[in-house]
Amino acid sequence: EFRRVLFRSEQTGYYTWDHNITHGRDSNTRLEQMILYGSYDFPFGKGKQFAPGVNHATDLLIGGYQLSGVMTWAGGLPYTLSYSEANPTNLPSSAPNWPSMTGAGHMKTSLTGFTTKANGTGTRQLYTAQTTNLITDPGTGVFQNPGLDTIGNVGRNTYIGPSFFSTDLAISKVFTVWEDVAVKFRMDAFNAFNHINPGNPGGSIESDGTITSEANGCFPNGNCGPRQLEFSLRVQF
Repeated sequence: EFRRVLFRSEQTGYYTWDHNITHGRDSNTRLEQMILYGSYDFPFGKGKQFAPGVNHATDLLIGGYQLSGVMTWAGGLPYTLSYSEANPTNLPSSAPNWPSMTGAGHMKTSLTGFTTKANGTGTRQLYTAQTTNLITDPGTGVFQNPGLDTIGNVGRNTYIGPSFFSTDLAISKVFTVWEDVAVKFRMDAFNAFNHINPGNPGGSIESDGTITSEANGCFPNGNCGPRQLEFSLRVQF
């Protein structure tokens, strides 16, 4: 299953001044998303391709296994750039504090490796600081100060954060104790490959694009933390 979606949303502030200011990508919608899912019954045990004629005890040991999984691979979430000198220096504090593009292209973004800290936490970085103050420092040529009474033209949610990858796997086994009684054991591994999914940076062009949190979107509680294992046992009769 592959989907490409483009949802737009509106913010109410300054909409009557200029529709383009508040119009932009939805902050919670990824542009591309691919979902692969399926299950596989292992061909071992009574009535299966391999060892079809085994006795009941052997079938309890080698038969009845099933592997299933769901993999999600998606693009990043949109985020908005900000520039603290834009307001209240140029505009009221309630206005969007965006820089303007100079026509020299977009700021380059590239996700760095995970840097572990002494306390066990860590960070990644998506971009480097562009300037400390566009009023006194023209910066790299990518951005400029919008000017008095002017909202920057970078737009809302025009940059994209890190991509997303998560795989959930489950292995289950059914024991047929008697004709009408079966026991099912199941082990689920959420984020089975223990993959770190970084969240978005803060967006300020005056500081490094440091990422200090993980993205949401993982099962079962939405938090993409480390691998989680869950065991269950069910009796059917």
